[in-house]
Amino acid sequence: MLRSLLGDPLTRGTRVGPSSPRLVRLFLLAVSASVCFAGERRIEFVTTARLAATGRWVEVSPLNSSARSIFAKIPDADRSLSLTIPDELVLTCAGGDGVAIGCAPLRPGVRTKVQLSFARGRKLTGRIFLGDKPASRIPVAVFPANLTAKRPFTIPLGIRASSPVRSVLCDDRGGFVTPELAPGHYGIEVLAPGGRALQSDTVEVPAFDPTTPGGSADVVMEPLNIPIGWNSLVSVHTASGRAVYPGTVGIVQGGKPEAATFFSAATDPTGVARFEGLEQGVLTKVTCCTESPFKEQRTFDVVPESVALTVPDMAVIHGRVFDPDGRPVAGAVVSSSKGLERADSAAEGTFRLRAAPGLQTLTFAAEGFALKEVVVQVEDGTDHDLSEVEMALATVTKGVVLDKADRRPISAAQIAFPQWPSLGNVVSDEAGRFQVGLSALEPIAISVSAAGYATLRESIRESSDSVVLEMSRAGFLRIQVSSGDADEPCFNCHLVVRGEGEMKSLATDAAGTADSGPLAPGRYEVLLEEVQSRGSQVYVRGGDNVKSAAVRPRATTDVVFRQGDRTMALSFLPALPLDVTVVARSASRNEVAVRENSNRFLVRKPRGEAVSIWLVEPNGTETRSAIIDSASSREALEIPAPSSGVEGYVSRGGAAVADALLTLRGQDHTVLARTRTNPEGTFRIGRVVPSTYELVIGASLVQVISLREGEYLDLGTLILREK
Repeated sequence: MLRSLLGDPLTRGTRVGPSSPRLVRLFLLAVSASVCFAGERRIEFVTTARLAATGRWVEVSPLNSSARSIFAKIPDADRSLSLTIPDELVLTCAGGDGVAIGCAPLRPGVRTKVQLSFARGRKLTGRIFLGDKPASRIPVAVFPANLTAKRPFTIPLGIRASSPVRSVLCDDRGGFVTPELAPGHYGIEVLAPGGRALQSDTVEVPAFDPTTPGGSADVVMEPLNIPIGWNSLVSVHTASGRAVYPGTVGIVQGGKPEAATFFSAATDPTGVARFEGLEQGVLTKVTCCTESPFKEQRTFDVVPESVALTVPDMAVIHGRVFDPDGRPVAGAVVSSSKGLERADSAAEGTFRLRAAPGLQTLTFAAEGFALKEVVVQVEDGTDHDLSEVEMALATVTKGVVLDKADRRPISAAQIAFPQWPSLGNVVSDEAGRFQVGLSALEPIAISVSAAGYATLRESIRESSDSVVLEMSRAGFLRIQVSSGDADEPCFNCHLVVRGEGEMKSLATDAAGTADSGPLAPGRYEVLLEEVQSRGSQVYVRGGDNVKSAAVRPRATTDVVFRQGDRTMALSFLPALPLDVTVVARSASRNEVAVRENSNRFLVRKPRGEAVSIWLVEPNGTETRSAIIDSASSREALEIPAPSSGVEGYVSRGGAAVADALLTLRGQDHTVLARTRTNPEGTFRIGRVVPSTYELVIGASLVQVISLREGEYLDLGTLILREK
């Protein structure tokens, strides 16, 4: 199988050098002689005979770009499959019938063979509830618990008709079972009725080991409860009253991205999208529509019963483009000053373009032709016929590219037109000379690049004189990012370099280094971003870790970030018994604290993440004793150990109920303590922070209790209804 390393090499602060042999066990790499286009590489995926799985598949997903994922089935009779994939950091997932699904990163660079050792894994199972009722037929997806990526991602869970299956459905009891998963840390995402996307806490899937008790059992997750909440109807119509269908409406509740709740719902034929489970009293943003180039957004402090959104009626402009001899112009790019879309003319010169109503300017651009502008008045929702548009041949403008310092010509300089890529690129000759076809319209923005020089951004226009472009020698930034107490290289850490007229996004390599490429001399800011993909959501945080650097010609300036996990020392008052375990839980990991002595525990706090501290008794009872804020930089913390608690007895039909799950929830439904009844049906939850709690047995709310400091509350007998 593909050993799951999702919590490791894609996480900032991960040691990726020789001390991480797991990568070697995951991929047996061999150089493969293959020829690919620039930006691509050929990978041969080779399967072992360890398990003769059928229905095998591979998916390759770029992590830091919008390039499409590649999904392919491995024929049952074959041992290998060759794919051409982007030459960038990708996540490779693989699975098959009766074997574990696993994912791991594949870095850019060498062309390789990848060995897929399919093996057994363990399933995730659990129950989903809507309020206190089982949630039937709701899709459940699985995502890597700590994936550093700039794209949403859920793990393929199988294959159907050569396409990936990314979710399983809950049964009538709200139960779900995933296919077998490789060892690692995962989360589940539930797409609830009413559009709510709800995500679970991180859960660890141990390795499959049939030789030990429970080593092959399913991993049972805590029940996930979807709050009933408030309902709201969002109607979306155009300015003329036409219902927007199909359309997609999104709702975001909450201020901070890391604490936000996301909803998405499609409009029906009447233009209405229905939302359920909204929380009242929370900042709510309603946005429409993803299918339109225009967005309408409303913000509310109180969730309304209904919201009406109005978007413009899009018009259609069509026509035919031809040259002075009447021949069609193919590949001309047509754009509107009031639209976010562009259209390309077909071989016959015809085009169709969606645009907003009103007075606007259409621009036509094609290689070898002068830019053409046409002013047109478009009415709401109309089909406007421009008939025929004639494009004149371009006037040739000549120029030269020179070194700004010594005035020497620069050869092989690339002159591009970012706004009009259809005009093509121009390359300077050995004398630095070039020529380009321009029109007498407004100046056109160009971008000039050459080896060893900073990219020049200028505007030029048609001229009878030679255009002179002066380029400055470039400087460079070399950025090093390390994490943790041992300053380990941070792989795939995300950075933003910004200066006057310049902004670049970078990611560090396995050595924790990122090179800026050529930059114009001047002062720049370098920002270290926190990027995490969790299911359908991508969280990007940044701005609080910024360094300033000066770039000088022909010089490399080093910028160093040391960040990441911070080790914190915890102590408890009074001291905890020796048989109590301290567990630190955050969005990216769950880990047991290291006990240095009788009352000193060491935990790792990931940067930018809140950490909850849990106390685990020998019988498995868990209580949350504290939360360390995401912005905390403290190195030591003393936590009061509460002395309050509850106890009782659970019965059904006069008989004791063993192994019943009891949960103490806060008023916001957050789980704050949990335990199970013993064989005699009794339970005891100690070290509980004084507060008001909901006592839940299974998924049923039994009663609300209030605990005072030092109080131990005996609840007596709790009787469950007969099934």
